[in-house]
Amino acid sequence: LALHQVSWQGDQFHTPFSATLGTASVSPAAVDETTASDTGSFQVVFEAGVPLAGLSAEAFGLSQPSVTTETAQQDNPNDPSSASVKKNVTLSHASRLTVSTALNTDDLDLFVVRDANNDSNFTNSEIVGSSTTATSNEFVELVRPADGNYQIWVQGWSVSGTPSFQLSIDALQGSDLTVTGVPDGPIPADTPVTLTVEYSKAMVAGQNYFGELLLGPPTAPTALKVPITIRRL
Repeated sequence: LALHQVSWQGDQFHTPFSATLGTASVSPAAVDETTASDTGSFQVVFEAGVPLAGLSAEAFGLSQPSVTTETAQQDNPNDPSSASVKKNVTLSHASRLTVSTALNTDDLDLFVVRDANNDSNFTNSEIVGSSTTATSNEFVELVRPADGNYQIWVQGWSVSGTPSFQLSIDALQGSDLTVTGVPDGPIPADTPVTLTVEYSKAMVAGQNYFGELLLGPPTAPTALKVPITIRRL
C-alpha cells in the first residue's frame, strides 16, 4: 500500500488517518473451455475481503493473435517513424493490445502509434507505447486501449543486413462475450458474487479463440483479469 500526500493544511505537525486493507479473488483464475458448439457459458466467482461500493465486470473477445515473419533493415535510429516495418491494427472493444518482437541478433525498437486525430497519418507525436531495449526482443502492452486505428512500428535501430524476425500482435478484442450477474450497489465484505459469462461466435473447428474478463471495484475496473481460452472441436 502506498499513500501519497498531495495537500497539507499546515496547521499542525501531523494528522491521524486510517486505511483499510483487504484482498480480492476470482475463481477460476483462468478459463479453458473445449466445445463442439459456437455458443456456451461458464461461471466465475468474485469475492473481496473488504466492503466495496460496487463491482465492475466486462468481457472482451473472442479473437486470435497474429504471428508473422518480417524482415528488418537499418533505419534512422533518431526517427521512429522511419521504421521499415509498419502494421495496421484496428481496435474495437479491446481489453488489451500486446505486441512483441523476437530476434537473437541486432537491435530492434518497437513502437505502438494511435491515430488519435483520425487523419490517417501516424506521427511520432502519436506514439502511445514503446520498447527500446538494447536487444531485438521488445514488448509493449496497452490495457483497455481506446478504440481506433493503430500502427505497429518496428524500427531497425542497429541492424546488419536484412535479418528475419518474429512479430506477434495480440489484440484481445470483440463483443462475443457477455457478462450477467453483476450486482447493483454495494457489496458487503466476504460475499461471493457469481458471474455468468456467455459466448457466441462462429468459430472454425480445430482453432483456439481468446478473450478476457476484467473486473474490480468501480474505481479500479481492471484490477483483476481472467484469461479465457475457447477451443473449438
